[in-house]
Amino acid sequence: MPGHDTEGLEVARACQRVGLSSLRFNWRGVGASSGVPSGDEASADADYDAAVAFSQVRSPGPAVGCGYSFGAAAAVRAAERCSQLHRLVLVAPPMPLLDRAALRAFEHPVLIVVGDGDAYAPLAEVQSLATIGQTSAHSLVNLALNGVAMEPD
Repeated sequence: MPGHDTEGLEVARACQRVGLSSLRFNWRGVGASSGVPSGDEASADADYDAAVAFSQVRSPGPAVGCGYSFGAAAAVRAAERCSQLHRLVLVAPPMPLLDRAALRAFEHPVLIVVGDGDAYAPLAEVQSLATIGQTSAHSLVNLALNGVAMEPD
């Protein structure tokens, strides 16, 4: 999951609790990562693909693609290119950047988590994505009250 933010750390901890390995990374030029930050999709896609390839060397097999905000949009695009991704967890995806065609083409479960008052990922708009394939959308309040789990294949 891109970034060393609180959200990424929590997803990594959740993976660890259920015995899954995880890889968190910063985009090029962010934090301790080398390179120059660009903010463009092509660079983000290259970074995400490199992270997936690296994780496959360390832990080959089906993987869960995760992302927070801009990283959630990158995860959806990566799912088109990386056949190893068998699940997606998208935290606060910015709706204008989300590739809905790629999301429709993804044939595996997708969990989208947003805050109730997120201006970039409005809950009603995110919930409308639940009609696409195996996508489920939840607010943080709903998760806290009801719990959510993604079943393995």
